Amino acid sequence: MTYTVDSSENFLHITPLGAELSMSVVKERLDAAGRTLTTGQFSLVETALSNCSLPLYVRLVSEEVCRWSSYQHESDTVLQQTVDDIINTLFDRLELYHGKVRPPMHVFSYVFLKFRVSGAFYLRPDILVDT
Repeated sequence: MTYTVDSSENFLHITPLGAELSMSVVKERLDAAGRTLTTGQFSLVETALSNCSLPLYVRLVSEEVCRWSSYQHESDTVLQQTVDDIINTLFDRLELYHGKVRPPMHVFSYVFLKFRVSGAFYLRPDILVDT
């Protein structure tokens, strides 16, 4: 049941936002959440976003920094440098509070997008049931 998409027209290349735009996105999200960061925390975020400014990473960083408190020691405010690492940190935190949550890797192999005649893509969550 392998389906390969060979046409490059079916892919959208996502480019990095750049450090300046990424930082403004994080600041906007902090403002919307009614949060602020200390100077040291902002410095840490600027360093992380200068290394990686992919939109998914920026979103995950903004979610992470909204959890921080101003009284936290800087050693407790750590940002991972890659998308994979920050997602793994999120899973680790979930496991800490809720127990093991990582689904078996074969579950992800069932997730796929199906192209309908109408031209719309649909995620098929009904096939995610692990038997």
